[in-house]
Amino acid sequence: MTAGTTTEVEAVTETWLSLGRRLDRDGKLFGLWRDADGDELGYDKLIGQPGRRYTIDVKRTTERTTVVLTSLAWLDALPIDDPERIAAEALDREAARDRERSLLAASDKRQSAIVELAMPIRVAMARTKGVARAALVAAVIDEMWRPLTKAEREEAGL
Repeated sequence: MTAGTTTEVEAVTETWLSLGRRLDRDGKLFGLWRDADGDELGYDKLIGQPGRRYTIDVKRTTERTTVVLTSLAWLDALPIDDPERIAAEALDREAARDRERSLLAASDKRQSAIVELAMPIRVAMARTKGVARAALVAAVIDEMWRPLTKAEREEAGL
């Protein structure tokens, strides 16, 4: 075999245990799995129910431990009182809560920025009465929906 080439082996069916979801450094959820060898592997697009076993057809390259999943089927579940299942379900719920908290924090930051940007408009509206106020609201909405000009896009760095 020459350097830089990879030899693929045949797909084999293994039984893997889903350890549920986890949160990565970027705040995205991924699925954590324990393979047939006992190694823990994370996949961002493959998430199973925690404490459940699945049969998975995998291909492993001989030079690296990269795993290419070719199929996934539910097999069975650990008993409901199994300590490993209880821990997997708890960590899965914790990851989901942490993800929700990070989304809310990002939403709060955006909301604060919007409130800050809207303050001059709110002040102008408070100073305006009657029909002029309705006209001001219409003008603000029209301006928000107006496409940026080329010069505005360049100034904004878009």
